[in-house]
Amino acid sequence: MDLPVGRWLDAVSVRRSRRAYDGVALDRSTLDVLRFVCEGLRPWVDARAEIIAEPEVDVFRGLLGSYGKIHGAPSVLVFVASVPGDGPALRHLGYVGEGVILEATALELGTCWVSGFFDPAKARKLVELAPGERVVAVSPLGHPADQHTGTERVMEGVASSHNRKPLDEIAPGHDQWPAWAQKAATAARLAPSATNRQPWRFSYDGRDLLLCRNSKRDLPRTSKWLDLGIASLHVELAALSEGVRGSWVDAPATTSGLELCRYRPEVSGSMEDAAIH
Repeated sequence: MDLPVGRWLDAVSVRRSRRAYDGVALDRSTLDVLRFVCEGLRPWVDARAEIIAEPEVDVFRGLLGSYGKIHGAPSVLVFVASVPGDGPALRHLGYVGEGVILEATALELGTCWVSGFFDPAKARKLVELAPGERVVAVSPLGHPADQHTGTERVMEGVASSHNRKPLDEIAPGHDQWPAWAQKAATAARLAPSATNRQPWRFSYDGRDLLLCRNSKRDLPRTSKWLDLGIASLHVELAALSEGVRGSWVDAPATTSGLELCRYRPEVSGSMEDAAIH
């Protein structure tokens, strides 16, 4: 599907994680729009998103269940990848899942990426999985409660959800990059990540924008690959808004072992000028 660049970029700046919902079921037309995105946004065969309009089980548990319980959400988004561990499929899933999240935001719905603290056994009951597939993350989906609850404010404080690392830290030398690459890194800076760790780092090699992890260290059950996949969609949206169409290339690791992928602009005509000069 063609990415709705302006619509989703607008959603990037207003998206917030929400845990309290009004419990009202989503109407059919809204669900149809989101199902269209889930079915249409499948650029890779190893990652997909599904909507469960009326889940029969509550998949949220653990930390969220103890003092950050998600409640009142009438629907659930389920994010499925086809690998057992880390790998490009998780980056693909972050990209795909964030597209659905941004469309939900544009529809004025609430969401919250949950990759560690949900019940995998219950989640598996919500979707039909092919051999080798697993549920990597889920999200509540619905109309948020009118105001942030005390629990939401606590969780935002724990995750420092409104704090963002300086652009100089995540994209050193960005002031020497072309406008499209600067805008891409700026948009990625707003991407959600597990515990707001913001593990992405950017560099520019004269043509490609390189995206890598800040370190090899990871948290249990919450892969940085997924975080970088979310950021990669933000990168592409911003690049497209500047007229730079490109594609993602999975890159071999550098000597540091951290390089994961590159956004490679198409090189033709004015596109070449925008991408290289």
